[in-house]
Amino acid sequence: MKAKSNTRPVASGSGLSYTQKISLAAGSLSALYLLPAQASIVYVSGSPVSLAISAVDGATAYWDVDSNGNSDFRLWKWGSTNTGAISFGSDNSNGRGLVGPTFYTDNVQALAKSFRVGPTLANYFVWGYGYYSGYTPRNAMATYSSTSFGIPAVGGPSFWIGYDFNFNFNVGDNYIGFRFLSGSNMLYGWADINFDTTNGIVTIKEWAYNDTADTPIHIADTGAQQVPEPSTPALTLLGLGAAGLRAWRARKKARAEEALAA
Repeated sequence: MKAKSNTRPVASGSGLSYTQKISLAAGSLSALYLLPAQASIVYVSGSPVSLAISAVDGATAYWDVDSNGNSDFRLWKWGSTNTGAISFGSDNSNGRGLVGPTFYTDNVQALAKSFRVGPTLANYFVWGYGYYSGYTPRNAMATYSSTSFGIPAVGGPSFWIGYDFNFNFNVGDNYIGFRFLSGSNMLYGWADINFDTTNGIVTIKEWAYNDTADTPIHIADTGAQQVPEPSTPALTLLGLGAAGLRAWRARKKARAEEALAA
């Protein structure tokens, strides 16, 4: 009697069943969902821009937001050494203003985390108006009286947060929103500005901006890539793929057992 062979011919083509293809497709989809999310946020840390009131009159700290060799904003000192004030504003026409309150449009307002900085702003917030070739310089820190123009400043005992920064600003770290031109593109960003009223120093500690033109960014967004959660359809496909794979394996095992028993 002729012995039966346990081998079977291989099907032409890919050699994969429909169920196998579904399983592989589901696996590929899961791999796609594990890829990091694409971001267009440029985050800058470790390159602070700082200026002290102890500097001489006219001392300037330039802030090149996008590191293209052109200063966009600046801090500069006016007044005699150890007295006077530090102003903050655009260095040239590239710096296009800071977010401020609608009731005092040339001032600056501290912003909360997740605040959306972009072409349009939330109610009661506006982009500060400009003059000359740039945008209005604002007094960030001063040594003069605790009140100026009837508006109480914050800080002390020796130095004060400037009256142009008195809306929700506190000693230490605060968030501000800014916009600037990079080439012909208007870009939007946020910065952490620190007021050291003990030593009389203003520092732009870190910042981030969206490098896609006319696209908003949220305060404190560093663009850190995160794995997105799969959508419901994706989870359904993954489930179908897993179930199909189990069924295919069961049928394969049954066929092997039948061949051995023959």
